[in-house]
Amino acid sequence: MILTVRLRPPYSTAAEPMERGATSRTDEAWRRTLDINATGTFLCCTYALPLMLEGKRGGRVVNMASIAAERPKPFVSAYAASKAAILALTRSLAQEVAAVEVDPALVETGNFSTDSGRVAMQALLARVPDLDGVFAANDLMAIGAQQVLRETGRDVPGDVAVVGFDDIDAAAHAAPPLTTVA
Repeated sequence: MILTVRLRPPYSTAAEPMERGATSRTDEAWRRTLDINATGTFLCCTYALPLMLEGKRGGRVVNMASIAAERPKPFVSAYAASKAAILALTRSLAQEVAAVEVDPALVETGNFSTDSGRVAMQALLARVPDLDGVFAANDLMAIGAQQVLRETGRDVPGDVAVVGFDDIDAAAHAAPPLTTVA
């Protein structure tokens, strides 16, 4: 998830893919996936939007979701549904707050790899060159985003704050070390 506002403490969304098919999934596993992915994004947006509105500085909320939202595969129905919910939430918020010049309609998808984080960040910078905060769906995408930001002359975290999700070991070794939510 990408958010053009500096937030302390950082909030993020997660990636909780389902590894079992619909016939063996429990209600609890379904709800956990939706809570982590869709509800996590909702909470981040509802935390950030009032800050953006109160400060009257506007901004853009860009949600970086999985490609599964648009092209789901077998055995990941809860995961795909949760990522599609992120797209719908973003589009709905865009209509809700459009009158106050906050634009949460920018969405980039990826496959949770460093390369997809790089591709998503390049696309976002092409549309939103002045973004100042990045919330990625996982740490690998955040690391890819950091790489592109540095390559384009942006200081991380000085110019653009970057936050990932997963708290993987690689986050501590990123340059600079990645802020991550466990």
